[in-house]
Amino acid sequence: MKIKKFNEFNIIVPKEIEELSNVFTQNGKKLYIVGGYIRDSLMGLKPLDIDLATDSLPDETISFLKGKYRIDL
Repeated sequence: MKIKKFNEFNIIVPKEIEELSNVFTQNGKKLYIVGGYIRDSLMGLKPLDIDLATDSLPDETISFLKGKYRIDL
């Protein structure tokens, strides 16, 4: 089985997630789309939600998202 490189797949990243990813990048952190969104996209299905993972600690995330996004603790 030949495995394709990730960029060969047609996975649409919503504008809001790209913008959020830029905020993480500006703060020296990474943001990843994980889970069902990737699976559903690869299977040609419409994803229902987006799960995200990051290398940012909770306090770091809150500090640079505060005032830009609603944060429920």
